[in-house]
Order: sequence, then structure tokens, then C-alpha cells
Amino acid sequence: MLISGGPFHLFKFGYLLKKEFGIKWVADYRDDWNTNEVVKDNLFKVFIQAISKRSEVRWAGTSEFFISVSDYYVDKINKLLRNVRGYTILNGYIKDNYVGLRKLPSHSFTIVYVGSLYPNQSLELFISAYKKFLDQFPEVKSKVIFVGLKGQPGQMENVRKQAIGYEDYFEYTLRVPKKEAIEIQYNASILLVTAYKDMKGIPGSKLYEYIILKKPVLVCPSDGEIIETTLKETGQGYFANTEQECFDLLCQLYKEYGQGFSEAKNINLAAVRKYDRFENTKKLVTLLEHYREGSREK
Repeated sequence: MLISGGPFHLFKFGYLLKKEFGIKWVADYRDDWNTNEVVKDNLFKVFIQAISKRSEVRWAGTSEFFISVSDYYVDKINKLLRNVRGYTILNGYIKDNYVGLRKLPSHSFTIVYVGSLYPNQSLELFISAYKKFLDQFPEVKSKVIFVGLKGQPGQMENVRKQAIGYEDYFEYTLRVPKKEAIEIQYNASILLVTAYKDMKGIPGSKLYEYIILKKPVLVCPSDGEIIETTLKETGQGYFANTEQECFDLLCQLYKEYGQGFSEAKNINLAAVRKYDRFENTKKLVTLLEHYREGSREK
């Protein structure tokens, strides 16, 4: 049995089924549970983690093995569970989701960010550089679209405050159906990622959606880890850790946009195919076969 968390209390069913019927099970951590560093600034959640850590060790400790989304996550969880081996099974894209997308006419340099923003993700560098870019090219037709950010009023307000005086260049939407979100990305000029401050091993699902679209991806600031290494491998990444670096890249990408680019210049199609979810499923099947007749010591 494969049990995916969260909610991580579903792992208790694996524990109970193993105890009662001897059913082998696998813990699928798409995020980590009590080793999660994203909540470190929320004292209440840190307190809850301290209480629930014992349950995680007790329940997930009966799994045959566990899987998670990055080597860093696997290493963290391994240190907690100790006697249970972990493996990295990356998130990926589902190829069928990208069939039949509509190419809409566009006459603007469009930058798209999809999904949630967390307190330890800062857009300050990007927004400062983007405003400087607009001042440098007052004739530019451009906009930044934040897909889904209206569902986070606090975070949207933070962005709005930083964008004062440039409101016409920023657009926000509520959460939209998956197909619509993909089409917005498909019709973007470039895609935007901002890493978690002082944190590693967090690719986020949008990374793989961006990859299959084969577009340039501006990473500001970068994580220096899984996001950067993945986009370097596919040839799509443009990395900035200062306002000036981001400004220079915006100027470069705008020049390339004017030359009619639709995909990243140095795209590595073999690397893009590697992140097809079907390929990662093959790895999971191999692991399941490996453990099916044996023990967790294999």
C-alpha cells in the first residue's frame, strides 16, 4: 500500500494495517512533516510539530521505505526515522495536461508567477528590478501576472505595497482551473520563481510545470540548490540574487522577446523528458518490485 501525506495522519492507517494484517506499506512524503522548516517562524506550528513528532516516528517507522521530492528532504526524514530507508522520487509534469493548449495573440512582455507565496519567499528583489526596468524602458508594454494570489489577501497586499506607482503593470487572479493556469503560463514570455530564504530541497510543483513549457525561467532569488541545478540542466534558468542582476536579466530577456523567442535558447530536451512523471513512476515501480518479496533491509 502506498499512502501519501498530507494529511500525514493518514500514515496511521498504514501503521494499523501493518500491525493488524501484516500489510506492507510505503510512506509518500510529498512534503516533509515534522522536519518541515517552512513553519519555523510560526511558534504554534513549531509547538504542534514537537508534539506530533513521536507519532511520525511510531507510524512512519513501520513503513517498508519512504519516498520524498528531493535528496535533502530524504536526508532530513532519514535522520528522524533512522531504521527506514528513503528514496527520492521527484515531482514531475503530466504530459497530457499540456496537449492542445491555445496560443493567444500577445503584444506585451508578460511575466507569470503561479501559486502560493509564503512569508519566507521574498519578491522584493524582483519587484525593485522590474520597476527599474520599466523606468529604463517607459515605452515597454509589459505586465506581471500572479495566478492565484488573490486567494492570499495578506501576501497580495505585500506585493501591492511594493508596486505602488506601477499598479498598471501588475495583475492578480483568484485560483483558476488547472487547464486555465497552464494556458496562462503557456502564453507568458517568461516564468518567475522565487526561492525560500535560507532553505534547501524545496522544488515546488510549479518548477516541473515550467519545465515542460520550455520557456525561460527567471529565478530571483535563487536557492543555489534543487531549483537552480534542475533549470541549469534543462537550459531554462536565469538566476539573480541582487537587484542589479535581476535588472540585467530582464533587459536581456526583453531583448530576446523582441527577437521573437518562444522557448529558452539552450533547451535540453533530453533533460526535460527526464522530468515526465511517467519516468518517475517507473522508478517507483522498480522500488516496489525490489521490496515486494524481501524486507526493508534490501
